[in-house]
Amino acid sequence: MRRHHLRRAGVLVAAAALTGSFANGTASSAPAAPEPVAVQGDTVGTGDIDNRGASAAPNERQRSLAEERGTTVRWNRYGTPATLVPKPDGRRRDTAADPVAVARNFLADNRETFRISDVDAMDVLVSRPMGEGAYVLLRQRFGELPSVVDGLAAFGIHDGAVVYLSATISPNQETPAPPTIPPDAALASAAVDAGVPAAALDTTRVRLGAVPMPSGAPRSAYQVVLLAGDTIGYATYVDARTGAVLLREDLVDHDNDNPEWDAFPANPPTDYSSRDTRERWCRTSARGCDRAVSTADTGAAWDIDPATGAPSLTRPGCRGRRHPISRPGRSGSCRRWPPT
Repeated sequence: MRRHHLRRAGVLVAAAALTGSFANGTASSAPAAPEPVAVQGDTVGTGDIDNRGASAAPNERQRSLAEERGTTVRWNRYGTPATLVPKPDGRRRDTAADPVAVARNFLADNRETFRISDVDAMDVLVSRPMGEGAYVLLRQRFGELPSVVDGLAAFGIHDGAVVYLSATISPNQETPAPPTIPPDAALASAAVDAGVPAAALDTTRVRLGAVPMPSGAPRSAYQVVLLAGDTIGYATYVDARTGAVLLREDLVDHDNDNPEWDAFPANPPTDYSSRDTRERWCRTSARGCDRAVSTADTGAAWDIDPATGAPSLTRPGCRGRRHPISRPGRSGSCRRWPPT
């Protein structure tokens, strides 16, 4: 399974916010890096790397404003709010304005908190109705270059007010220095960094953009997407002036179509031959697996008789086998159900 190389800024959580599920959150001013997402028992390491340096921290003014105006606030690596739930009594409402205007006005009203100056320069990536409100996604530009990683702000809007925001906004909006290396050089650098021979690549894609830096000016960079077969995929961000790899994202979540896991059997051996009684189970039988475990579902439609492969045109069970239903004071009977 491949991950989308564009980092999302809380699309699903913004949708939940439209139902008011974040209205009673608690404030948190300490910056907290999110824990990496991992599947239990997944021992396949990721190829993610980030060479952009240490995270930036918000200043005291930002912390004070965020706590004053929000019920929940968490900080990202750029020293700006990663999550912000505005207090209900402090929300600016403009039911006549379109959702994009509401989103831009929110950032303009909170310039000091986000340390952002040019709100109008942000691109509109998404603006659509969602539930009883709307969802808006804006993207930063650095000079003429769009951000190709982070630089996003996702808004949940209800009744003309922002009720939730998730963002990776960078406060440093300087124009990056122009590129000095060609796209082919960036592609070669990304392939070497990923350890993928050029001849093995099935798909490549290179585009110029900007990469924000946590503690410095943004860099002009090439986003290089490398795909080789079903198990290799990277989005690598190469400095367009030095050729150095700033960031690499592994696009593959799981590289095995036959999942394996360790499980404690219901009836472990009683000879105490090992202190670890777990067994290696797999979806289909393979070398090293103690047991193959999969569903008996054939994938056929609900009314297909697995014995004949033909539709039954009725409900199975009582009509087909006449299983009795016992009732107090009555002999066995069979309830008839009409076909659906």
